Amino acid sequence: MELLQNSFYLFEAIRPLAAAAGAVGQFLRQPLIVVFIVVGIGIGPAGLGLTRLGEGIGQGQRVLIAL
Repeated sequence: MELLQNSFYLFEAIRPLAAAAGAVGQFLRQPLIVVFIVVGIGIGPAGLGLTRLGEGIGQGQRVLIAL
């Protein structure tokens, strides 16, 4: 799991999972936003733990507040 410490590799590991989940969601006629939220919860710290809370969250919050 050392490789997943880099944000680029983590993004590239998550992207196919999200695409596959989106395809399954389309097949089951579910809204994509619901599928992506479920995937986000599943890979987040509460699920598999592939991602963790860090500085990126704080920076993202500041950008959203600025917008």
